[in-house]
Amino acid sequence: MILLKFLPKGYAVIRPVDNDNLKAFRILSNMPDPWACRIACLYESYSGYEGLAQFAVQEAESGLSAVLSKYGADFTVFALPSADRTEIENYIKMSGYGSVHGNITLFYEDTEGTVMKLTDRIKLFSDKPTETDITLSYPDIKEIYRLMKECEDESFIVPRYEDIVVELSHRLRHGTALCCRADTDGKTVSFAMTAALSETAAVIGSVCTAPSYRRKGLAKGCICEIVRRLDGREIFIICAKKNIGYYQGIGFDKVSLTL
Repeated sequence: MILLKFLPKGYAVIRPVDNDNLKAFRILSNMPDPWACRIACLYESYSGYEGLAQFAVQEAESGLSAVLSKYGADFTVFALPSADRTEIENYIKMSGYGSVHGNITLFYEDTEGTVMKLTDRIKLFSDKPTETDITLSYPDIKEIYRLMKECEDESFIVPRYEDIVVELSHRLRHGTALCCRADTDGKTVSFAMTAALSETAAVIGSVCTAPSYRRKGLAKGCICEIVRRLDGREIFIICAKKNIGYYQGIGFDKVSLTL
């Protein structure tokens, strides 16, 4: 292990997650924050698949100051106020990147969406449950993809079917994703799915309802089931600007998490 007490004052170093820093990495990545949650979820899903994802920590005299993940070409950063931003920026640039997301302002504009946090569970659970069958179970991925394509627009671009099958199947098998769906007439008409899941938080990333079944409380019912299953965790959602009003109406508020 690097003996940081012998490094120059104010010095920070970024290095891969290993046995020496794994415990500290887990503690920091399990903070109740959406970006920390994403990193923790990726680690639980892909830590044994070195070609798919890499994980790193920034260490300074005072201990860990940031945790980072790279999945494909996408970086996620969760940093403490003591983090060395310049060092993080240089590391990301040298590693190559397609996008950068996190709680720290860097050189790259984050276009992920608006982060919202569930702050009013009473409002979320206030209405009567829908009569449609809502289940929290392993989804039919073909049905999920069909519905995603039906809801696709300029603010919601659906990845290739092959990419969704590989990633979603993998995360469901590893217990790092939850999907709740509403079925009627033998087909899925609404669903909500977590994009990230950790010991302390969850990020809901995909919520879709077929146009002809909207305004019936189906999406809200699916979100309620996920929140019930994850009782005790902080719940976040990342949504398009046009949907902010809807989520505010069911108990979510915009949060500023950027250092």
